[in-house]
Amino acid sequence: MNLLPFKRPCLIFFVILLLFYPLVEAIGFETDSSVPIVTSISIQNPQGESYKRLIKDLPISVGSRFSTKVVKKSMERLYETGLFSNVIVATDKGSSGISIKLIVLDKLRIGGFVWKGNEYFFRERLEEVSRLKVEDELVQGWEKDLEQTLIRFYHREGFFNAKIDVGSRPMGKPSRLQVEIKIQEGIQSTIGNIYFSGNPGFDQERLLEVLRIHPGFYYSRETIQNDIENLKPFYYRARYLKVKIRDFAVHTQGDDRVAIEIPVEAGPRIFTFISFKGPRHYLKTTLVRQLLIDEEKSIDDATIEESKKRLSEFYQNEGYPFVEITVERREENNGKIVNVYFHIAEGPAVLLTRLVFKGNASISDDILKNVIGHQKTGFWIPRYLQLPALQNDLESLLKVYRSHGFLSAKINKSLHYSPDQATVALEFEISEGVQTLVQSVTLEEISQTFLPDILKKIQIRENSPYNEAVILEDKIAIASYYHKLGYPDVNIEATAAFSKTTDRVDVKYKVDEGNQIKIGKILATGNERTRTGVILRELYFHSGDLYQEELLLKSQRKISQLGYFQFVNIRPKDAEEDQVVRDVEVNVKERDAGAFEFGAGYADVERFKGFAEISHKNIGGTGRRASLGAEVSQIGDKETANYTEPWIFDFPLDARASIYHESIQKLPASYTQTTVGGSVGVEKSFWDYYKFSLQYQNDIFHFINVPINAVLTQEDKDRVNIASLNPSLFRDTRDDFLNPKTGSFNAIWFRWAANFLASEIQEVKLTLQSSWYFPLTPNLIMGISSRGGVAYNFGETPDVPISERFKLGGRSTVRGYAEDTLGTLGQTINPSMINPLVFTPTGGNSMLVFNWEFRFNLPKNLGLVFFFDSGNVWRYHNSIWSSPLKSSVGPGLRYNTPIGPIRFDVGYKLNREEWESASEFHFTLGHAF
Repeated sequence: MNLLPFKRPCLIFFVILLLFYPLVEAIGFETDSSVPIVTSISIQNPQGESYKRLIKDLPISVGSRFSTKVVKKSMERLYETGLFSNVIVATDKGSSGISIKLIVLDKLRIGGFVWKGNEYFFRERLEEVSRLKVEDELVQGWEKDLEQTLIRFYHREGFFNAKIDVGSRPMGKPSRLQVEIKIQEGIQSTIGNIYFSGNPGFDQERLLEVLRIHPGFYYSRETIQNDIENLKPFYYRARYLKVKIRDFAVHTQGDDRVAIEIPVEAGPRIFTFISFKGPRHYLKTTLVRQLLIDEEKSIDDATIEESKKRLSEFYQNEGYPFVEITVERREENNGKIVNVYFHIAEGPAVLLTRLVFKGNASISDDILKNVIGHQKTGFWIPRYLQLPALQNDLESLLKVYRSHGFLSAKINKSLHYSPDQATVALEFEISEGVQTLVQSVTLEEISQTFLPDILKKIQIRENSPYNEAVILEDKIAIASYYHKLGYPDVNIEATAAFSKTTDRVDVKYKVDEGNQIKIGKILATGNERTRTGVILRELYFHSGDLYQEELLLKSQRKISQLGYFQFVNIRPKDAEEDQVVRDVEVNVKERDAGAFEFGAGYADVERFKGFAEISHKNIGGTGRRASLGAEVSQIGDKETANYTEPWIFDFPLDARASIYHESIQKLPASYTQTTVGGSVGVEKSFWDYYKFSLQYQNDIFHFINVPINAVLTQEDKDRVNIASLNPSLFRDTRDDFLNPKTGSFNAIWFRWAANFLASEIQEVKLTLQSSWYFPLTPNLIMGISSRGGVAYNFGETPDVPISERFKLGGRSTVRGYAEDTLGTLGQTINPSMINPLVFTPTGGNSMLVFNWEFRFNLPKNLGLVFFFDSGNVWRYHNSIWSSPLKSSVGPGLRYNTPIGPIRFDVGYKLNREEWESASEFHFTLGHAF
């Protein structure tokens, strides 16, 4: 019987069944009312430990229909937590439904270390070498890997007979092993002979003098390798630029001694010479820096030719278009010495005296001049021809014409030199061609609801010049509009249909909107110490919100700024194009949030000073911060304790508390002010750049040995308690608060002390600051700052106490004066009753200060500053301008460091009085403003 007719339909049936089975399972099975309902879900390991906290993150839930697809996704979700090595599903079907039990096998992890026999190395060093730490997962073969890692380490340190035995035993905690390492270190070998093989170029004794290692030293491969690296600079200085020092070899000389063989091929000695034919305008050291021979350690033809090209470009950029450079290479002593000569004929420096545009009927000369680098020589400023920059000028001019719709514009340049080649006229010949104007703008496949808003956002208009850059900006604007509405997959196409004469173009924007996406579940991963809620509360989005990439990136930056994560990555999880709800994963990698910092330094007022601080930014994984710090200097000391509670009452508001003690000698009045106090308050950041703070502060001041001529009120003599409310508002747009180049800082501080706040003094104090930074060139920054303040007493308080009065002069106000010494004689500065040549500042109730700086950035992290400062202090708030401002100017030197610039300033008084010094010197860390 022939079965072939039956086989073919059966085969087709099975193929169809295999193709459609997943669809049948996912759709038909799940919607069938006969499919059992999930009645319970549990997760536990064989030891009985439950993982109830993970159930809420699973795709399957109690009350839903049972689905093998969803169960599989639940297993994948458990694997992604990184906690388990295996997941097994067990089901129990009852009359009311089906119960699911997920049995998980915990990953085997390190619970602790026990080191035995390590006499030469501390346990911490060996744990660092092993690259293992507590809670790391143990994978198959880890014992052998650890043994080999430690053996290699001991061999590198000269313990060639070391033996390692790695074992483990269970701990009381499930899935944790205690790793036990037994070490027989043996004897550390010492260095015997050190010799150089190959062609070292120097005798053995001279090379041994360069090395810091000597026979008798203990063997350490890293130390030997580092010392051998010191040979290279020695060879380079001797002009052996192609020296090759290969890996050293170790030869046994006994049980505990080894010989070191260092193979060296010195190669030829290479010398570079520069000679001039005719005038010479640049130092040889400046020109040698243009050469690539030392940098590339090569004298092949390509390196020499590139060096010649760079020299030529250097001269042409300096205004020497006729420079001629020839190269000569000579070998001596059978190729052991190679001399390379660069012969330079500089030619004349050519001034650009005329700049001409021809054929530009549609765009004026002034517009074209502003977009090119070349400008003609003025009365005071010489301008030189720079041949390499001409191509950039041509491209800039073409860009201007294309932005005006002249798509076929052509521009040629020509140079017309004077007979003596000392001057040149630069001429641009322009062929504008046809201007292309937009005939129509069409938008397709855009929802009518969005169309009015999109029409407002696009810049291209009918009868405007065709500009591809504007069209690109329109596409970005349309995409941004859709992204904010939750359409992350929007696609915009822009097409242009030109007329036959190319003077008209029809522009069409076609939009594929895609689906509007909402955010599903939000998962935090990677946080081992930090609580999940601490991370999720910082997000600018929540489940059910529209999906906006902008908010994801903004949230990522905000979480990074918390300071206790190495990196933060927020991304959609397992996103598919047809999904209208997308889960979002917040993946973090934690860093150690605890820190201990200390340091020492010197400043002109404090003189020698030091500090130490211990802090933690993430106590218990809650985001709480605390710190203890102390500062000490030659004029006093200060101790502080600070605590921050973030998100009080589950609101994005930080609560802060601090206590402090300070004892400082106030100069030049030479009295001691001791402060014991504390503050509590709240702080809120908003609108990216703004911060508001409200604090209650209570300070107890104690004044010791205040000069009688500085006493203005009874409270200045002994002790006073000031309790106040202190609201403040800041706006900070600086790009770098330590060394700003652009942006501004604006602030207002208010202080209100009154009896009902438990204050002995009643006063109101207002202080304002506005500082702005403008980049004039890439290496020149202009900074402008103004500060003002006023304080006045009320009620039974006779005067503002000495601790609250304003004082000016010093490194951060008017730098021509010493600290706190600026003022008006007889008003805010009084002569001593004992010595009329000694003057004591009393301070005033109002002040103004202005600062202006030009900051030049120099190579090697150096900077140069020129400043102008002006200000004064007045006795009463209603007596401002009763005496003129006092001013100073001067230069400053900066050295930029990661914690701010070290600065030296010298301020010279412009309107000094006969009892004042001519200048003051200041040395400290950080800018004046």
